Amino acid sequence: MSKFKPVKTKIGTLFGRDAIYLDEYSSRNGGYELFLKGEINGALASDSPTKDMFLYEMLFSGVIALKITELDTYEAYQAKFGWPETSFDEVIDSAWIESLAGKVTSKCKNFVFQTYDYVFEVVCLDYKMEVTEA
Repeated sequence: MSKFKPVKTKIGTLFGRDAIYLDEYSSRNGGYELFLKGEINGALASDSPTKDMFLYEMLFSGVIALKITELDTYEAYQAKFGWPETSFDEVIDSAWIESLAGKVTSKCKNFVFQTYDYVFEVVCLDYKMEVTEA
């Protein structure tokens, strides 16, 4: 059974629909990377030194699988299967990874990144997230 493990960012764990705003996303390097950019609401981050907005840039690398779902649609679907604990979680014992074949290895990780409008589910090798003051 899959479990959700909150990912702690530079400003802590992120909670709520209003925590992460997405300004842009793109596929890079022939689909091998997913780039996300936007703002984080410091008021909804557990260790934020301020309630101000922060800028973020996220790069998932070694992308093997990707789902992008509108948030309200995702909420209706997840009501049946369990809900991530925060706005950015790693899926432990991922059923999705178990169902994949091909280039999947034991190093692959499954993440759920929920923005105000969209949810990104990613199976990848790694990620890097930079958070800076706005």
